[in-house]
Amino acid sequence: MKANVGYETCQASDNPWTHAEWVRRRLDLGQIQPEEALQKLNLILDQEPNIHHAFTDSCHLLFIEQRLDDIVSLCDKIFSIATKSLKVEYQKSRPINPKLTQSMVLATKAWAIWRRDNEKSIRTVEDLFQKSLQLDQRNPWCHNWRGLFLHTVEKDSGIAEKELRKAISHHKKVPPFYCNFARIVLETNVKPFLRRRNREVIELCQRGLSLCPPESYWNWGGLRAELGTLYYYAKSLEQQRLPDQITLLGALGIEHEIPGIPWYQ
Repeated sequence: MKANVGYETCQASDNPWTHAEWVRRRLDLGQIQPEEALQKLNLILDQEPNIHHAFTDSCHLLFIEQRLDDIVSLCDKIFSIATKSLKVEYQKSRPINPKLTQSMVLATKAWAIWRRDNEKSIRTVEDLFQKSLQLDQRNPWCHNWRGLFLHTVEKDSGIAEKELRKAISHHKKVPPFYCNFARIVLETNVKPFLRRRNREVIELCQRGLSLCPPESYWNWGGLRAELGTLYYYAKSLEQQRLPDQITLLGALGIEHEIPGIPWYQ
């Protein structure tokens, strides 16, 4: 499928949302290379920092390439300019909300720092997450990333799972949320093992796969492979018809290790 609108036809005076939507469509269809997309998205954000999907698309591509320092720098830049006004004619049909932008930026910065610095950044990361939620309690990405963070530092608290449920309740069409939630449930459904929770893993993976076709840019980091690994592991447990309330490793008599795949963003 070919593009119907060329980016080169959009002049600097055109609405930046039009530019951002063009890049998003090309990403969804796999019709643009990451570096080209990043260049265009940076120009868009310079023109209007409050186009949230332009910011999140940029960060998604940078996370895939593990460019964590670049993400932190982008976050600092967008946070500082988010309150600057755009031309009035753009705001008539596209209202902006700098508080929501800054909430997204703080959450993204927290996750990038956690990925980069790990345990030594615990206090800084939680502080950034809390500031993000103060600006927007319904920020789905903040709940997603905070859930992954808490799963590492407070694995048995159950808070991580609540955070991922909130993320999905606020935005039901983001494939990584389903992958991350499935992983959390799988890793905590060991002692005791419950069949209904294993079934939940299967359903989460199925939903994530349905939202992430092979050509989608969501899959550029290998999301479908990760979802597939989790799905087949949970499916294998279901097929063994294990009873509830067992300790998983002892009942199986062999080491059933959870697949060693990295956390998806």
